[in-house]
Amino acid sequence: MKQLQISKTIQKANKNYLAFGVLAVLIVLFYGNTLVSDGFAFDDIVQIEHNPYVQSLKYLPKTVMSCQWEYPNKGCMGRVLYYRPPFFVSTILTYQISPNPWAFHLVSLLYFLLIVYLIYLITKAITKQFVPSLVAAILFLAHPILTETVDWIAAGTELTLAVFALLAVLFYIRWRQSKSRKDLLFVYLCIFSRYFQRNRVFFCRCSSFWQIWCFFESP
Repeated sequence: MKQLQISKTIQKANKNYLAFGVLAVLIVLFYGNTLVSDGFAFDDIVQIEHNPYVQSLKYLPKTVMSCQWEYPNKGCMGRVLYYRPPFFVSTILTYQISPNPWAFHLVSLLYFLLIVYLIYLITKAITKQFVPSLVAAILFLAHPILTETVDWIAAGTELTLAVFALLAVLFYIRWRQSKSRKDLLFVYLCIFSRYFQRNRVFFCRCSSFWQIWCFFESP
């Protein structure tokens, strides 16, 4: 009996590795050309290329005490919507790897890979089916409406928000299934982190939880 459980666990892990690999390859095929882009564009120029506050680790305290637009706008007064520490930290750390656009695009692709993999895991947690879950993630990955969000470096705030939002949903589903306090704690932590990402998606988050609640409560 124990050997059977181990075998099922290994089989499940192998399917997850396969899904991750397939999604990674598709992201390279769909978005790999961003890694050879010529330069920064639009807000990327003032937020990264011409912003000394993202070019040194000594400015890390500014990620929680200020906003990424402080330098180009000569201050953050009246710009509370630009308070996004996780993206600010991500930008500073990426700049230490390379100041060139390819490094920032690579980080965006890694965020996006995590997002589509979380969609696969969430769908699988609900349906218990491998193929439909992988197909759902692939359809999301291939949707053209996401092109700007993935290609535009400054839209990384949307990507980091999506990561924490999907993690909250995944841990919520697991908590509904297992009643584990650890999963519930992670739900609260991910929800709390949302307030450091964007300031306009509270309704969407509540709507997602309500739909999942109805799914598990349905007879």
